[in-house]
Amino acid sequence: MVDFAKCVEDCGLIELPHHGSEEIETIEKKSEEVESPNDIVKRVDQNREMLKKAQKLLQEQHLNLEIQKMERDSSAQFKHISHLAEMYLQQQSKVTWLKLGDDNTRYFFSEIKHRRLKLATTQLKDESGQWQTDQANIAQIFLNYYKKLLGEKTTSKIQAQRVVLQNGNVLGINHQMKLIEPFTEVDVKQAMFKIDNTKSPGPDGYGSGFFKEAWETVGGDITEAVLEFFQNGHLLKQVNATNIVLIPKVEAPEQIDLKKAYDMVSWEFLEEALQGYGFPQKIIRWIMICVSTPKYTIKINGEGYGYFEGKRGLRQGDPVSPLLFVLVMEYLSMLLKSMSYLPDFKFHPMCKDIRLNHLVFADDLMIFCKGDIKSTARVMEALLHFSATTGIVANMEKSSLFLAGVTDNMQEQLLAITGFTQGVFPIRYLGLPLT
Repeated sequence: MVDFAKCVEDCGLIELPHHGSEEIETIEKKSEEVESPNDIVKRVDQNREMLKKAQKLLQEQHLNLEIQKMERDSSAQFKHISHLAEMYLQQQSKVTWLKLGDDNTRYFFSEIKHRRLKLATTQLKDESGQWQTDQANIAQIFLNYYKKLLGEKTTSKIQAQRVVLQNGNVLGINHQMKLIEPFTEVDVKQAMFKIDNTKSPGPDGYGSGFFKEAWETVGGDITEAVLEFFQNGHLLKQVNATNIVLIPKVEAPEQIDLKKAYDMVSWEFLEEALQGYGFPQKIIRWIMICVSTPKYTIKINGEGYGYFEGKRGLRQGDPVSPLLFVLVMEYLSMLLKSMSYLPDFKFHPMCKDIRLNHLVFADDLMIFCKGDIKSTARVMEALLHFSATTGIVANMEKSSLFLAGVTDNMQEQLLAITGFTQGVFPIRYLGLPLT
């Protein structure tokens, strides 16, 4: 028998706040103090506004300890009340389902229809600026876009500098031997059971929750298939079949603006990087088979279009993609570190003592240097080399140059060298205010 408390937790249920009934008089006196479930939902908006005000004050007075504490407390309270409201709304949907009885089919179909209409892409501008309303034409616009983005190899690629790759942390013999240890049935099961229940491993729509529940039936076949891959290095094409599902983030979208850093990574560079970091050849072969064998179908308004081979990029949602992207960005860190030793590069005055010239978090990058022509030119040389090697290109619309203590003439020259727009403080970086 499954533990009841565990069952309640797994179902996403919570015990809503209530008071006992020791004395009617006591209850009547406290009736106004009891928080109803509807009040919980209303308090989400109230707490959100409180948090916004605290963050605004913190941006203006970021060194004020009292305001820092107020912001932390407001953030914690907002997270807590949001969680309660979410749980309550989930419970409400289940209660509604029970109340509707025989009408639940009609209700859910109406909800599904409403959601599909809301998320449907019914018109889109093509390259010539003409509106297309036919779904087949809309699908062709998306298909052409993704074939160019993911189905074409990176052009004009140059080789990575092996000396730069090996200038940082590389794998030692102990790490290499650990990586090539044989995988077991236990490893396969642990990997499967670490996947969130709502994740769907493939286009068939079966989430990992299904495989976990049916593990006694299907676990043997799954384990055998996975271990066979590690033995012979062959992967069924169907395993890497991938759906790209397009959901508009705004009402009536006009143009496609979906290019991400993940999509532009050169597979040739990735293999070079793995070799330079000292990964065993067997591991590299497994990784490259998984990365370089996807076939894509574009899903628009619930229908699939196309089936084309990928030629570059790391798939969004693949658990290994963030790890591989970190290794790609490590090459940029090594480039900037090597650049800092050149005689004509000067550090930012505030970063000179610790020899800091960049901060990077995933694909968010900040570079610091002295505001002179030679230092800025060195930075751009490193960025251009990184782009030509990896295929990743800076998003000029989201790139800014922040200047202080330089003349107007120097500002113009530095903006011309970088091609960036001039940024103005204050800004927010990773959620933190910078002034």
